[in-house]
Amino acid sequence: MRNRAAILLTAGLACAFALAPLAAADAPKPSSCVIVNSIDDWRILDDSAIVVSTGPSKEYKVTFAGTCRHMKWSVLARIEARPSTALCLSSGDTIVFGRGGTPRHFEEEERCMIKSVERLETPPAQGPN
Repeated sequence: MRNRAAILLTAGLACAFALAPLAAADAPKPSSCVIVNSIDDWRILDDSAIVVSTGPSKEYKVTFAGTCRHMKWSVLARIEARPSTALCLSSGDTIVFGRGGTPRHFEEEERCMIKSVERLETPPAQGPN
C-alpha cells in the first residue's frame, strides 16, 4: 500500500510539473491588440517605427517592414487592415501616410506595411521629427 501511495504521489507531481508551462502561458499578459477604431494619436520614433495610443497610458510600438521616411511630413494617416484582422492592428496590415486629398486617397501617399505591434509598458522618448 505504501508503494502504491508513493507511485500515485510521484505521478501527481509529474502531471503538475508537466502542466505548469500551460498554466504560465494562460497567465494574463498585456494585450498587443490595438483596436483599429480606438487609435487616438500617433508619433514617430524613427524611420521604421511609430507609437500609437488608444487612450491614457495605452501605447503600442508599431514597427514597419521597411523604412517610411515620408511619414515625417504627413499630417494624415489611415489604416488598411486585412479582412481577417480588421479589429486588431497586426503584422501584414498597412498604414498609409499622406498630406491633403480625400480620406481614401491622400496626396503624396506613403504605404508602410506593419512588421510587428507590441504593447509598451513605459512610453519611449520621442524620436526625430
